[in-house]
Amino acid sequence: MNILIVDDEVVICEALERHILDYYADNPKEHRTEIIKMDSELQLFDYIENGNKADLIFLDIKLKRCNGIDIAVKLQKADKNLKVVFITGFISYAKQIFKAKPSHFLVKPITKEDVYSVLERIEEEWMEVGNQTVTFKYDNVVYCLNIKDIYYIEARGRQIIVYTQNEEYYLNGNLTEWYEKTKDVMFWCHRSFLVNVEKIMSIGTYEVNLISKEYVPLSRRKRKELQNHLLHKKDHL
Repeated sequence: MNILIVDDEVVICEALERHILDYYADNPKEHRTEIIKMDSELQLFDYIENGNKADLIFLDIKLKRCNGIDIAVKLQKADKNLKVVFITGFISYAKQIFKAKPSHFLVKPITKEDVYSVLERIEEEWMEVGNQTVTFKYDNVVYCLNIKDIYYIEARGRQIIVYTQNEEYYLNGNLTEWYEKTKDVMFWCHRSFLVNVEKIMSIGTYEVNLISKEYVPLSRRKRKELQNHLLHKKDHL
């Protein structure tokens, strides 16, 4: 997991880093955590433009050249899963903050307790995403599946086929609807297929090889995007 701290006050950056490190020392998680400090928005732009991704950004609202809120809005358009915690010394910014869909915000002076509270809530939100389910009716029975149990989804004509380890469910619907329900876990690898990235064993030229020894078609134009997506996922391990 990549955590960025963007603030032009070095003292704030160092204090936040210390509090974050203390939190994960006191509350060990399965994912590896990397913290990167930046003292300007230019460093942040360079980081993103070089193909790097962040999972969580602690972002000062009042930077030297830009408004942190506008930066967050732009970044969240490109990455819907990005968590943003705004740093501010001005309560008056509170109303503006919410146009950027922040996870939380911290008011200076920042305390260790404040940082612990924010990180605890963010970790809970990530946990909820991991436990998402999808409900559907098949053969007159209502099913509730954990999305992570789905290996891949195929659109065949007007039918959707949902594949798990031991079952296949034939449903009415379209792939766009299913992508919207499952996009936190599934990757749209081909015009007719969604694949669970956690079930991928390897990527071929024109197919994705799953841990179940099944193969799912892969569009050539999606290959690089999927590779980058998987490399980003590894940062969580």
